[in-house]
Amino acid sequence: MKLKRIVLLIAVCLQALSLAAAPRIIRPGVKSATTFAIFIDSRSYDAAAAEVDAYRAAVERDGLGTYLLIDTWQNPESVRSEIVRMTEARPPLEGVVFIGDIPVAMIRDAQHLTSAFKSSQDRDWKDSSVPSDRYYDCPDLRFELIARDSTDRLLSYFNLACDSPQQLAPAFYSGRIRYPEQLGGDKYEEIARYLEKVVAERGKVDQLDCLVTYAGDGYNSDCLVCWMDERIALDANFP
Repeated sequence: MKLKRIVLLIAVCLQALSLAAAPRIIRPGVKSATTFAIFIDSRSYDAAAAEVDAYRAAVERDGLGTYLLIDTWQNPESVRSEIVRMTEARPPLEGVVFIGDIPVAMIRDAQHLTSAFKSSQDRDWKDSSVPSDRYYDCPDLRFELIARDSTDRLLSYFNLACDSPQQLAPAFYSGRIRYPEQLGGDKYEEIARYLEKVVAERGKVDQLDCLVTYAGDGYNSDCLVCWMDERIALDANFP
């Protein structure tokens, strides 16, 4: 009888831990053919809850149902598992944005998928790995965890598996809103200020009259043919 009580107590504790580890999920407030998702860490949300909620409301005013997922995200796998679950749901996911301290996948053995990054992998891993959110928006790719970074808790190193597809085919769009701490100041205040600006801009009816584009030094920035083709593409998108 005593053994049964111990087993039951362990089961209850494990269940409590699993519930505690689950992210807080706020479901969309409007119905739409596809959905959007905001992933944010708990500290960033606590510091900028009003601004994040206003941003989510602005997206939903455009008719796009938006999830809000809040957690102390520990590793890329925890984020990816939620994304995979959402891509399999109905209505399907069309895009995500990562706000604040969301884990970063540092990919190795995948330089053949980059456009301009080439480096010896004998160098320091931070310098020779590719930080890439294709870990999240290309769910068909398969990865093998190598290690967690010893100094930056947000970084985890993965190999692109040999039996993985070897081409990029994002299932949805993705982006990040993150303040570079090297700039100094309070990163949470800066994120809140940026979201205020985003919400204000979404409320404007404006016309694009100035656009700046940069291709990157050592890539195609010196190729006049590329620039000529880009001009044609821009004219087609912004007549």
